Amino acid sequence: MAKLRAPGGGSLARIVKRNRVAGYMRQESEGRGGRSDNLENRHRMTEGMLRGRIDILSKTPNVSQLDERIQTVQDKVIELASISLGRGSDAPGADEPLYGTEAGFDSFSLLEFILRLEDEFEIVIPDEDLEPDIFRSINTVTAYVLRRIEEKETQ
Repeated sequence: MAKLRAPGGGSLARIVKRNRVAGYMRQESEGRGGRSDNLENRHRMTEGMLRGRIDILSKTPNVSQLDERIQTVQDKVIELASISLGRGSDAPGADEPLYGTEAGFDSFSLLEFILRLEDEFEIVIPDEDLEPDIFRSINTVTAYVLRRIEEKETQ
């Protein structure tokens, strides 16, 4: 493998090293301390970058907290659906259809469920959001409620 040569002779590695040494010597002669100061500066820069990354990470929600919130909202949605459907302790499954079946919502129980959701989560469900896809299952209702809560919190 051939060594790279700089114009005027000498290897590039040797020239780079020479320039580094000259830079350290110049810093020391100017009273800036040379290599140890340079390492301290690098350490401070690295520490600052890490601190910045930690700040960014601290603003990112904890995944386990998000999971807990989703589970809490889903549990409450199941409870409200059970009450509105008159099922008592027979709670609907997460993907079980909430309408279109004998055990699903009729128009009155769906309205009751919507009002319970609005009261419980302190959200407003506008008329334009009253679509069958939103109330298809516990999972779709939970996703919708979480989105409305997030919109309310960002306002």
